[in-house]
Amino acid sequence: MTLAVAHQEGAILRLIADMRINDERAFADSRNNIYKSKIKAIILHPKIAFSYANKVAPAEEAIQQLFKDLFRMGSIHISRVCDVLLCSHKDSNEGTDFLICDGVNSEILQIKDGKLNRNGRYIGDHLGFEKYQEQFVTSRDNNLNTRMMDSMKSVIDNTAVESVGGYETLVTNKEAYGFQYSECAVVGREREVTIDIPVQGAKVIVPFGTVEEGTGTVIQFAGCCIKSEYLRATGFYSAGTTKGLLFLPWISIDPLIVECSDGKSFIENAKKEYGVGLNGYDYDGSAGLVRISSF
Repeated sequence: MTLAVAHQEGAILRLIADMRINDERAFADSRNNIYKSKIKAIILHPKIAFSYANKVAPAEEAIQQLFKDLFRMGSIHISRVCDVLLCSHKDSNEGTDFLICDGVNSEILQIKDGKLNRNGRYIGDHLGFEKYQEQFVTSRDNNLNTRMMDSMKSVIDNTAVESVGGYETLVTNKEAYGFQYSECAVVGREREVTIDIPVQGAKVIVPFGTVEEGTGTVIQFAGCCIKSEYLRATGFYSAGTTKGLLFLPWISIDPLIVECSDGKSFIENAKKEYGVGLNGYDYDGSAGLVRISSF
């Protein structure tokens, strides 16, 4: 399944989703294996973002169709987005749900149970949403982005919610630039695991620990395609690894693996190989987290 949750604060819309895939075509052997994940928070256009839950294949086809429409017409109307996603939902026998953030009309739309409605604020695992809400309403953090990410992380770390895992991806249209992926650092994971990377059978150690130890930093970068800046991109890099993951939804919801030695080389190689500029943070042994950019 999955968990995707949307929040509205005036004209500001936020959408957060996990990255775990549980269907029969995917790997589901590790809750926090980001190398075997898909991006579920899709920025289609600076004014439109959405997420999907349950069956992946119908959502993947719908995403491809919407980007084709966008490239062909140069823009896309929210009504077209809703039509395509509702058709996908019905064609999947209501097996694929969608949560849409409409930045044009400043509203949240949900496609579920055969219809489009304006009342839903989440899709996916109901227990996961209950756990998310428990953390969200009791949090004393005044930063809504942080509250949402902490709440999703609490679900991901909760072993009672088996269908939600990976890492949290946050989208917001807080800035005038429109919907953007978040730039953040996830630190303090408590274990060390070996992860199989689907490239020539290679393996790397993904460290989990603390910033003070120089490990445990999972960086999420945010950016866009330099030639078509309305196409948003995001990427992940784990301190101590030799490969970063780049997500370009207009190409695929699967991760593209980028060879690198640190966060700086990750964003440089992403720009060189895919023409994508990224902003974010990197771990510096002496200074902690430092701001870097490939623009």
